Amino acid sequence: GSEEETTSVVNIAHQFLLLLLTSKKHGIVFKALSEKRQNVRQLQVIKMFGSVWNQEHQSMLVIEIIKSCPDLMQNVLNRLVMGLQPKLTTNWFMCANFTRELLSTLEPSTMFASFSMLEPKKISTNIIKLSISQFILQNLNERALIQQDSLEVRETSVQLLHLMLSRCCKYLDEVRKISTMKDFEKHRIKFDIINHIFTFYPKIDIILNSLYRSINLSTRKKSEENDKLVKSQL
Repeated sequence: GSEEETTSVVNIAHQFLLLLLTSKKHGIVFKALSEKRQNVRQLQVIKMFGSVWNQEHQSMLVIEIIKSCPDLMQNVLNRLVMGLQPKLTTNWFMCANFTRELLSTLEPSTMFASFSMLEPKKISTNIIKLSISQFILQNLNERALIQQDSLEVRETSVQLLHLMLSRCCKYLDEVRKISTMKDFEKHRIKFDIINHIFTFYPKIDIILNSLYRSINLSTRKKSEENDKLVKSQL
């Protein structure tokens, strides 16, 4: 068949899967944050995909699945670990950009109702899964932030770290709004999050060193460009 026919079939299949796997109307999607079971059908589909960040329809489908089934976020993040090993490749940047899109998919305010039904430990565990997962942080390490020669890789890594922390703060803001929760329980959640950050986040001196290297390199490049411009005008 022609390329147009192939594209048409792919689009129809994509729309069908979107409807089937993300709509609560058909009884396939259910809220699972407070339960031991998961949205199994959606998980089976996710496991079928390879480098999902390289495939337009697959990446779009996974994003929509996570919007409907946030319990599967950790399963998707686990699959990004290999792609996020810091390298100056198109594949790495595609994976990093997909990770940023994935982490930004869920609006923390929409999780308020789900969080209010959970005990504190489960809330902190879910916040960590949805924003500052160690599976992502293990690749945003000293190798990515300092040892990597590429300015673009270092900058993208720092941007991803910033996004993860800002998402985490937004989830914590939602916890503060839970009127049925006692203050000591809210403090316990905050303590769990801080402990996770101290354990898995890059140390501040590594982040500052990375920024310093990036600023120095950027300044040096700008200076070299100005020198060339001056010489060309002589």
